[in-house]
Amino acid sequence: AMINYKHINRSADFYEDPIAYIKFTSGSTGDPKGVVISRDSLIKFLRWYICELKISHTDVLSAYSDFNFDLSIPDIYSGLFSGATTVLIANKFQKLMPTKFISEHQITIWNSVPSVINIMRKTYNEAKDTFASLRLLNFCGEPLTVSQIKFLFKNISHSKVQNTYGPTEATVFISNIWLSENNYKKFSESSVSLGKPLPHMSLKKLTITPDTTIFEPFGDDETGEAVIIGPQVAIGYFGDKNLTEKNFIFDSITGVRGYRTGDVLLYKGQNYYFVGRTDNQIKRNGYRVELEEIERVADKLGFYKNLAIFAGNDLILCIESEQKIKTTKVQAALREFLPKYYFPIFVQIVNEIPLTKNGKKDRKKMVSTYLDGLVK
Repeated sequence: AMINYKHINRSADFYEDPIAYIKFTSGSTGDPKGVVISRDSLIKFLRWYICELKISHTDVLSAYSDFNFDLSIPDIYSGLFSGATTVLIANKFQKLMPTKFISEHQITIWNSVPSVINIMRKTYNEAKDTFASLRLLNFCGEPLTVSQIKFLFKNISHSKVQNTYGPTEATVFISNIWLSENNYKKFSESSVSLGKPLPHMSLKKLTITPDTTIFEPFGDDETGEAVIIGPQVAIGYFGDKNLTEKNFIFDSITGVRGYRTGDVLLYKGQNYYFVGRTDNQIKRNGYRVELEEIERVADKLGFYKNLAIFAGNDLILCIESEQKIKTTKVQAALREFLPKYYFPIFVQIVNEIPLTKNGKKDRKKMVSTYLDGLVK
């Protein structure tokens, strides 16, 4: 049925398409919002995805992500369109044992957030056939770290890895890069490259003044807040005109419509890299501090399960570990790689880094746990 969504966007052209789905997602803000995706946007993405991954009836897909998370979209629809088998996660035990799930069901294409690699690392069976069925892995939803990609190619050297980037508001993802055992180091900075936009999509740098909103190309080695442009951009937010007009914006000169991501990206060597979130930037003593930068350094130091938070005016690095760790040694190591204005950074050893239902690190819950005095 045709649904009239003219109350959520200024451009009538975006209401002619039937709606494919509405995904309610909290994203990084914690406030649920319904993202309205048109059928044309979904088909545009699926045509590219199925052809790029060469998915056929011989493939077995992993439906690891919950259905309320848009990363489940390619698992569901790719199977329906190509004839591939999609295996559903049946229970919580299978969620906690992804390597066993892959082996038992002979998964050929794995699709998840990068945090699941940390679970794989913890539960990995070094038997040679554990990952033998996999021909490629796809990751999206958060930065893919260098230590995670190293683990993969140490144990799955025969497979290719696709790293991707994109929010729910742009129909799953809008950029990609193919990585192999031979080339991943070339595309590894503080995190692994997000690659280039898909052929029908583009990324621009947002510049806002009191009078204008401008989308312009990134210069080489330039960072900036990213705007996504192209047919995969959502119609808007269901029933929320104000939020739609705030995030789905128009270039003052060209009139082009784009989605304001809130993501700070680096453009380098014709590829994009994730730097951080505008809403995760903290001002301390006149300097901007990036929580993700602390996490990337901790990852380099071998603390793969970590989460940086700002709570009660304290900057804290939480590290998940069952072993005793001297926090003073961690702090000393951090000082070698981070600017002085980042400190003091308090290091807290925790039993578990909380995750959202989608498998991403739950920064909001960690902050509330710390402030409630449950972590000391």
